[in-house]
This record gives sequence, C-alpha cells and structure tokens, in this order.
Amino acid sequence: RLAADNLEMKSPARDQESAVRVLTATSFVSVTHDLGINAFIMFEGSNSCEGISKELNDVARTFRNFSNITVASINAGDFLEATEPYTRHGMPSFVFFPQADPFFGFKPQPIFYADLRTAVEMVRFINRKCRLRQPLISSSEGDGPRAEESLPGVEDRDAPAWIFEPATPL
Repeated sequence: RLAADNLEMKSPARDQESAVRVLTATSFVSVTHDLGINAFIMFEGSNSCEGISKELNDVARTFRNFSNITVASINAGDFLEATEPYTRHGMPSFVFFPQADPFFGFKPQPIFYADLRTAVEMVRFINRKCRLRQPLISSSEGDGPRAEESLPGVEDRDAPAWIFEPATPL
C-alpha cells in the first residue's frame, strides 16, 4: 500500500520487555524493501551499549502502534554482507529507511541519523520524517509522555510548522 499518511494502528501484542524488533539478514531485506514501511534501524555490534538500547526501546514503544513505522536493530557483525554499507562510519549506526513516495512509487534513499543519541531526539527525527506529532513514551516514566517533550517535532530547527499541517485538496 502506498498511502502517504498510512497511520493504521498495530495490535499491541508485542513483547512488553522490548518493543524493538530484532532483525536477521532476511527480515532486514524484507523491512527495508517494504514500500509501505518507514524503518528506523540501529546497526550494532555484538557488544551493544545497554544505555543506547534503552533509548531505542523508548523510541520503539513510542511508535509501536503505527503499522507503517518499524523500529528495529540488527547485529551487523552477524550479517556483514547485508549491513556493510550502513556501518562504514562505526557502530552503533542509525539509518532511517523511508516508505515509498505515494506519487512516484519508489523508496527514497536511506537517511543516516546523525543527531543526538537520545530517545527525545530520535522521536523528533522520526516525527519530522513521517510528518507526525507523536509524544515520547518512556519506559522509565510509565506509559505517559514526558511533559517537556509532549509534542516532539514542533520546535525542530529544520522543519517549518506547515510541514505538520494536513494537506488540503486543491
């Protein structure tokens, strides 16, 4: 499906321990080539940092109810052939694979995430790329958003306010 604002909700049947989807080489190719999925993937080594995994889990919990957004991780050391282009600058690396353009029907180039490695900034990035205003859901503070980040993406430096407005038909 190539709907531009495909915001259907997923069923909340994911593991409560970790909302991050763990990919294999096959599922990595499947997720990154799916035309209707926005994928935010962490490429990690075998010795992943627990702190960054917790931040990514908060990001995954924030977007787990959106069927067109997947937050995942892959052990790049186990799947070198599939992941090598995305780990040239070190690990962990974060890459966003946007869904297909609804007009042209092709997937844009992957975008390397180079901002702060905090859940707040990653949620802002995904909100900006998916044109959402999803509040951060932190595992350390229950299921509610953090008060100061209740609308991530609203004050992004590189995104004008109109980018979040719904499109009006001509």
